[in-house]
Amino acid sequence: WGSSCFDARHGKPRRRVGSQTEQPMSVLIGQGSQLRRLISAAIARVKANQTVTLKAFGRNQHRAVTLASIVRDRVGDLHQLNSFVEEKNEKDGKERLFVGIQIILSAEPLDTEDPGY
Repeated sequence: WGSSCFDARHGKPRRRVGSQTEQPMSVLIGQGSQLRRLISAAIARVKANQTVTLKAFGRNQHRAVTLASIVRDRVGDLHQLNSFVEEKNEKDGKERLFVGIQIILSAEPLDTEDPGY
């Protein structure tokens, strides 16, 4: 996730290296994520011509869609790329498959040939 990642539980930055807007922003949205903070951070990044990647799994997928919609409405003229993602997690010898959504928002054009554009 890099140095510019938000903690899924609290919507707070984990660790920052350098300027806040130097690197693309990746957000893993969890149950305790505070959308108000995530909205402000995502809007600031998009206005600075940075790419914002939102990821959510399970019951939190609707929160990622809502967040993307609010950012698009407030900023306007954004490009969006949607895709489904799978992540495997092995715990106690059992392998679990988590299915989620990934939304990429950018002021710059993205791949128009992608089915999720």
